[in-house]
Amino acid sequence: MAAPVRLRLPRLHAKQREIVEHPARFKTVCAGRRVGKTIMARHALIACALGEGLPTAYVAPSYRMAARFWRKLKSILAPITADKSEQDWTLTLLGGGTIEVFSAASFDSIRGLKFALVVVDEAAFIPALEEAWVEAILPTLTDYAGRALFISTPKGLSYFKTLYDNEREWPDQWKSFAATSYDNPHLKPEAIEAMRQAMTAGVFEQEVLARFSGDAEGALWSRELLKATRARRVYGEDGKLD
Repeated sequence: MAAPVRLRLPRLHAKQREIVEHPARFKTVCAGRRVGKTIMARHALIACALGEGLPTAYVAPSYRMAARFWRKLKSILAPITADKSEQDWTLTLLGGGTIEVFSAASFDSIRGLKFALVVVDEAAFIPALEEAWVEAILPTLTDYAGRALFISTPKGLSYFKTLYDNEREWPDQWKSFAATSYDNPHLKPEAIEAMRQAMTAGVFEQEVLARFSGDAEGALWSRELLKATRARRVYGEDGKLD
């Protein structure tokens, strides 16, 4: 009788476990630095591909980030990998489940596929996130009534913020989480304090406290100023429509 195969996976801390185990179909996670975003992504994918034997996908904003995730993933899952495609960045696990890795630059290659789970990492840093979600990713979830997990450190009021706010309108399908760097019990308080001292208040709120900021730190044109400028250009200084 063959010995059971054991995988060496990092143990999820309480906040990670709360997010990964929540049953919502669509989840958005606004996360601070070093809270363990990629570990959450890996756990969610493995649970679906290995535990349920279903097809899954991971999407990163850049080729380099996707390649780094692929290298780590194939190393961890080597003992339970039935087949591997280096060309397509696809692992087929014992039991039939699959994990495919994509970069945001290749969204067209995801069209026509079908997945039970898609994880989008650092979603706020994908410029065409709305197009990618509506036109490419969401249709791939149709066959399995699949799930999606968006994880990111916030970046202004991008489309990731729109997805984060979907819980208000569709609470039966969407669930949003905020996870600060303080939620990671493995980070030393003095390391976070060093970031607080080095960063401006606005950057600290965004990068560590995982709070959305309407204007970039030090921006020449604020959101309110741009709005006022647009109003003047449309109606003119005399209040009449141009």
